[in-house]
Amino acid sequence: MRRRERIGLLLLLATTTLAVAPTRAHAQMCSRALSVRIGPRGLGFIAETVKPLVPTSIDVPDVDKVVLDWPITDNDARVKMSGVKASVDLKDLRIFSNGTSLHLAAVVDVGANGPVQIDNPYVGFGSASCQLDVALKKLSVDVGARIDMDAGHVKVEITDAKIDFDEQASRVALTGCTLGEVLSAVVKFIKNHFSGAIKSLAEKIARDRVPPLLEARLAGTLEKSGQINDVSYTARLDALKADFNGVQADIGAQLGFAAPAGGAPCLAGVDTTPPATCNGPAPQLSAGIETMFAAGINEALLQSVVHSAWRAGKLCIDSDALAQSKPELLSKLDGLGTMLGQPAGTKMSFQVKIGRAPRVRISEAFGLLLDLDELEISMQLTPPNAPAGGMRILASLTVGAKPSVSPESGAITVSLRQAVVKRMELLGAQPGTPGFGMDPARLTRFIDTVGMPLLQKRMGEIQLSPSVIGLEGLAQSQSASPIGAIAGNLLVELKQIQMRDGYAAAYLDVHRKQVTDDRQPPATSIVEAPNGIVGPAMIKIVVTGNDNETPAALLRYRYRLDGGQWSETTYNRRIDVVAAAGQHEVEIAAVDQQGNVDSSPVRVVYSVDENPPDLQVSKVPPNVLEEPTATVHFSGSDDITPAAQLAYRAELFRQPQGGGAPELVSQGEWLVGAAFASMQPTGDGIYTMRVTVRDGAGNVTSKDFGFVVHSGGGCSVGASPSTATSTLPLLLGLLALVGIARRRRRRRSAR
Repeated sequence: MRRRERIGLLLLLATTTLAVAPTRAHAQMCSRALSVRIGPRGLGFIAETVKPLVPTSIDVPDVDKVVLDWPITDNDARVKMSGVKASVDLKDLRIFSNGTSLHLAAVVDVGANGPVQIDNPYVGFGSASCQLDVALKKLSVDVGARIDMDAGHVKVEITDAKIDFDEQASRVALTGCTLGEVLSAVVKFIKNHFSGAIKSLAEKIARDRVPPLLEARLAGTLEKSGQINDVSYTARLDALKADFNGVQADIGAQLGFAAPAGGAPCLAGVDTTPPATCNGPAPQLSAGIETMFAAGINEALLQSVVHSAWRAGKLCIDSDALAQSKPELLSKLDGLGTMLGQPAGTKMSFQVKIGRAPRVRISEAFGLLLDLDELEISMQLTPPNAPAGGMRILASLTVGAKPSVSPESGAITVSLRQAVVKRMELLGAQPGTPGFGMDPARLTRFIDTVGMPLLQKRMGEIQLSPSVIGLEGLAQSQSASPIGAIAGNLLVELKQIQMRDGYAAAYLDVHRKQVTDDRQPPATSIVEAPNGIVGPAMIKIVVTGNDNETPAALLRYRYRLDGGQWSETTYNRRIDVVAAAGQHEVEIAAVDQQGNVDSSPVRVVYSVDENPPDLQVSKVPPNVLEEPTATVHFSGSDDITPAAQLAYRAELFRQPQGGGAPELVSQGEWLVGAAFASMQPTGDGIYTMRVTVRDGAGNVTSKDFGFVVHSGGGCSVGASPSTATSTLPLLLGLLALVGIARRRRRRRSAR
């Protein structure tokens, strides 16, 4: 099952109380952990979906009905029917909520025929066996019910029961009766009053027989179990209520994952701590968001699910798997090797193991917060023209990621909102790996203050899947049931994701796939595309379309690069493309629900520039700065971007006393066509001034220049002036060592 089908399946499970199953170890039943709201449009959609499932014939319940109370005898004239068949032609069906009652209203044409026995009230006058022939036109039935849940029991109360039909167009006939004089009067009375008898009989059946039938039916679905692939689930109906905004159900749930035979090999530890007690408030679903359906999950159930997934090894991550499943996510990590002091072009691979079950919180501000303890990260870095190196890090992190539905691309996205290092320990590094022999404390500070913010910026928005999801996987797994037949023809459109403290909610509409004889293709248009020259990164293109029948949200798209094979057709309006250096063309075509393809796809032409610009420096600050400002004169050149269009920026860093990561003192703006930059130090110390040039594709080149600010008089190392050593020679020596190391790195990269 594909990932998007799994997402769609989970959404459907969240909107029904009938899907449930035996659970795995480490999963707990969480009371009122799920909430499902069916809005007015959702009730209407269910009614339309149920229509084809209404049987065309029904068995009429046996009837023993008093039709006349004779005043001069204790016996009554009675009509008895058994074995009567009725044909049903459903004309209209509505399901709606009216205050606290849930209403079912239908309009049908009914035809019935079968034996009828009429008992005479007078002893000795006998009875008549007749043949009933009834055709009721526009029979309207409106039954309202209030459903109360109490301690796991269901009570149904009929609040309204109205029956009517078109008497002028209807037909009632009793034939084949052998009648005496008195019995003829009874039959005549029945014929004259049959309309009223039918109405009162139907209303009596609705009030007397429907509640126990509904109660028995609902009681049988209070708790159900099931399994799909390696996910088992149990659902229990805890509460049900109706109001003017529809119907809401609170559901107890239990979800579990099957662990692989022999355990999960990627677990770093053997944490047997069970998850916390699974209880919490029911999710609160907003009636102000007008979608067909809404589904919410509370923090307690999510924690239980994550714990079970961790035990089953579902949370392990490695770069090889990401390269296969989510290459666009892996591309966001490009350049992290250079953050760790490696030269440009360094390739990185990694594997992440989690030694303890993650702790989950849901926050309105930060989204889904994960506390990841005993996180073991193995990294392998391969610099260009140099041997590979690697290191192992043991870390504890708190990561906050917020999912949403992008209005721009219509995709389900996730953005990294928080990344905090609580603990970082360098377990080991391969000898000779450049930059890996650093002090663990400095590594921790660097990753916390530089690496994590940069990672958070790069992971600003990751596309997970389209917001429109087909349910083909559910249709296949439930092919033997009516649900399978219905699901295969449905599309789920996720409209909004809402994060609140303690729970999360999703709001969605459901559409039927259209089947028409439409032959007109849709039209495609561009919303966002690269402008001319781009750097060596993932290229983002956003499109939209319009069609004479298919709504814009249900259009699909396909694309191809440089005239190659067309991609798979998906609901993605955002196209992410990776291409090598040079000029490229991407074609994108919209496809409607009938399979008609835009014959004039849009074209996006762009050039990928992998070469960074050159930076030449003509003047740098002296090693010992005695002036209030440090000035650097520079110029740049590039193979594609004209020199006059290159942009420059200057930054000033200060080395803290006692060591640690450099502190940013000042940062200038990007200026096009600049020729020099001046920065003002904030006092004595060791400084580094960095100048960066950027071309039109976003490629950058930078150079650092170190200097010392020394005001003189009293700056010394030692216990007394007579034995003190001036810091100036030490600082100059340090600068010399930095310069030698820099020249060696340049020579190595040049080779």
